[in-house]
Amino acid sequence: MMNDVYSKEREKAMEIGRKMKKVCLTFDPEGRKLGKEFAAPQSNEVAAVFVSDDGLPPVQRLTIYAEEDKLSTIAMNDPLCDPLIYPLFFPNGEVYEDDKKKKVKNEENSSNDDEDGFSDEKQSDNNKSNSDYESEMKKKEDHTKQKKGRFRSNIRTHALNVIAIRNSWSPIHLGGKLFQQYIVDSFCRIEGMKTLYYHTHQQQMFGGYYNQLNDALNNNDFDVDIHSSSSSLSSSSSSLNQKILLGRRIILPFSFVGSPRWSKQCYMDAMSIVSKYGKPDIFLTFTCNPKWPEIIENIASPHIHQADRPDLIARVFKLKLDELMRDIKKGIPFGSLKAYVYKIEFQKRGLPHCHLLLTLHDQNKPRTSEDIDKCICAEIPPLSEDGSNNNLREIVLRHMVHGPCGLDKPNAQCMADGKCQKRFPKQFCEETTKDRQGFIKYRRRKGEVVILNKKEIDNRWIVAYNPYLLRKFNAHINVEICSSVFSVKYLYKYVYKGPDRASMKILNKEIASCSNGPITITSSSASASASASSTASASASN
Repeated sequence: MMNDVYSKEREKAMEIGRKMKKVCLTFDPEGRKLGKEFAAPQSNEVAAVFVSDDGLPPVQRLTIYAEEDKLSTIAMNDPLCDPLIYPLFFPNGEVYEDDKKKKVKNEENSSNDDEDGFSDEKQSDNNKSNSDYESEMKKKEDHTKQKKGRFRSNIRTHALNVIAIRNSWSPIHLGGKLFQQYIVDSFCRIEGMKTLYYHTHQQQMFGGYYNQLNDALNNNDFDVDIHSSSSSLSSSSSSLNQKILLGRRIILPFSFVGSPRWSKQCYMDAMSIVSKYGKPDIFLTFTCNPKWPEIIENIASPHIHQADRPDLIARVFKLKLDELMRDIKKGIPFGSLKAYVYKIEFQKRGLPHCHLLLTLHDQNKPRTSEDIDKCICAEIPPLSEDGSNNNLREIVLRHMVHGPCGLDKPNAQCMADGKCQKRFPKQFCEETTKDRQGFIKYRRRKGEVVILNKKEIDNRWIVAYNPYLLRKFNAHINVEICSSVFSVKYLYKYVYKGPDRASMKILNKEIASCSNGPITITSSSASASASASSTASASASN
C-alpha cells in the first residue's frame, strides 16, 4: 500500500524535477467520530496494516532469492517461513523437535497407506478363509483408528509450540517488539489460511445456496441485464425491481470466529437464555491488571515491558477469569447463579477485559436498597485500627477511581461535548435509590477527601465494586445492577462492532487518493486472545 504511494510520488518528483515529499501513514485523530473502535490506540503496540474489502487478512506468499539469483515463492504454511523471516529467533534455521517428530510420524503413516487406507495386499474374498478374513478386518479397523487419531500439525499448532513457555532459555520471549510482530504475523497467516479454505470449499459447505441460484436462473425467475457495465440480475417478480450483483459470493460459516454468522449465533444464544431465565441482575466488568505477581515474576528480563508479552497477559487473565467464574458459580459474592453470558475483548491500551452478565435465582435477586448495599459498594473504605480495611482501601484508590476527566483532562476517552459519558462525578446520596429512568444511584455519602495525583478524590469519583472480588483479584472489577433487559443488547453491541480498528490517513493530500479500500489493523494483544480462550461464551449454569 505505502509502496504504491511512494512510487507515485517518486515518479511525479522526477517528472517535475523537484525533491520528493515526505509521505507518512499516521492515525487519524478524528477517527473516533466513526465509532469507539476506530479511536487511536493508547498503548505502543505492533500492528499489521492491510487493505481488504471484507476486513479479512489476505493470503500471502513469501518471495525468496535463490543462489542462482532466481525468484521463487513458498507458501506461508511452509515450516521454513519462520527461519527465513525471523533469523534472530531461528539463527540456525532450526525447527522445533516436536514439529520434526510429528512430521516424520505423519510421513511414516502416510507411506503405508493405499487408496483404501490399508497397507496389506488386496486379496480376493473367495481365496481367504474366515480366520484370515476376520484378522484382516481387525487389522484394518485398528489401522483406521490409528489414522483417525493421527496428529497433523498446522500453522496454529506450530505457532503455539514456538511461543510455549519452557524451562530453557528462549530468545523469542525476549524479542520485545519483534515478538509482537511474530504473533501478529502468525495470526494473519492463520486467518489467511482459514479464509483460503472457506474460499475453496464453498460448494461443499454451502452447496444449497448455489443450487437455489441455479434453479432461479433455469426457471427464468431473473432477467440478466447484459447492457449494464457490471453484470447484474433484476427480479422480474419483485415490485421494487431491485438489482442483484452477479459474482461469486463467499460465505463464512458460524464456526469462523468474528464472522457475521458467528456474531448472530452468539446474540441468538444470549437472547434464548434471557427468554428462558429472565433478564440479568448483575453486570460485571473484569479488567486485567498488568502488575499481577504472576505476570511480573514470569517476565524473564526487566527490560521487557508487559505489553511485549501478550501471550503471558492473555494466559494469566484466562486463569484469573476461570477462578472468578468458579467463585460466582459457587454463589460466594452474589448468591445462587441461574445463568450467565460473557464476552472477552481487548481495550485500546492492549489489556483484555471481560463483560459478564449474571442471572440469579429469585431468592438472591437484589430487590431492595439493603440487598444492593450488601453486594455493591461505591465508597472509599475508611481506615481501621486493626488494619483490616487498609488493603481494600489501597486497591480501591488504585483501581476504582474514575478519571481524570472534565476540566482536568478535557481530551479524555470518556469525554464527549464537554461532558463525561459515564456521568462522573456522581452526586452524593445517603442511601441507594432508583431514578425515573431506572438507573441505580448507589450510596455515596459525604466523607473523607483523599489527595490522589494532586487531585482531590471523594466518593463521587469511585466506581461501584464488590469488596470480596476486589480484595481477592486486585484488579478493576466494576459491578452494576442491571435495570432492564436492554443490558443484554448493550453487551452484544461489542460483538457486532467487530475487531479493534483504527482510522489511518496519508498526510500528503495530493497523493492520498492512492490508498483505496478500507484499512484494517490487527494488534498483537488481540491476536493473543486465540491462545487464551474463545472470544465469547454463553451458557446456563446447572
